[in-house]
Amino acid sequence: MGYRSEVTIIIQAGTDLSEEKWAMFLAEVAVKPKTELAWREISSGLDDDYGNTLELDKEAKRITMNFSDIKWYETVYESVDSHMALFHSVKPYEDYIDAIFLRIGEDTEDMEEKHYGDGYELACITRNIEIY
Repeated sequence: MGYRSEVTIIIQAGTDLSEEKWAMFLAEVAVKPKTELAWREISSGLDDDYGNTLELDKEAKRITMNFSDIKWYETVYESVDSHMALFHSVKPYEDYIDAIFLRIGEDTEDMEEKHYGDGYELACITRNIEIY
């Protein structure tokens, strides 16, 4: 079946970011060839039976992408590359847009975290022991 991961990407505009600058960021990612596929998926919304959700909350100025069980291979899957390009599109705006990328692989040690701005405040990976 292949190696699978859980992946979350959150992009959140700061409270002081104007509607115009947020709209400009969204318009930019909507037309860039590298982010166009991710933008189409996000703007159409996704909430499927597999636990995957893609949401654009224009009022809260937030994009949330969660893939609960996905083959996350960069340079192999066009969709993965597009979502990562969208995440990296925040870099020039990181003074007023925060973003975080989290990936948990099947192996216990396989975890990845990247952020822009104060993205580390948006989500985190935790490990728990569950007693049944």
